[in-house]
Amino acid sequence: MTSPATCTCGTVHANGCPGRLVICFTPGYLFEWEYTNRNRETGAVEAWPDGTTARIRFSWGTGTELVIPAIVIVAELTVFMTGAETEQIPRGSLATIDLNYDAGDPDMWRPWRQGHVSRCK
Repeated sequence: MTSPATCTCGTVHANGCPGRLVICFTPGYLFEWEYTNRNRETGAVEAWPDGTTARIRFSWGTGTELVIPAIVIVAELTVFMTGAETEQIPRGSLATIDLNYDAGDPDMWRPWRQGHVSRCK
């Protein structure tokens, strides 16, 4: 018995890496950000899958995280943080927006966007 033919043309990319995120806020002040989900090919507004939940996580290398739930309504994803919350986050912290399409199953979060926090002047 011979093994099946293997295609060796092209490069296979197994990429589960989150996309790039640029986030900036002023410590001690409100932060509100809204993202409208759009189809990559057509640019048309596209609803998130039913039951999608989201959160933003901030970590700064000490094992501590600040997790803020986001709001997902149809095609909109909104992050709202109070001044007391923004005050806690050190400059350069890693910010990750996670999505969950599995009814909030705690083992099914997927990192969607990621970047480091910049402070607005």
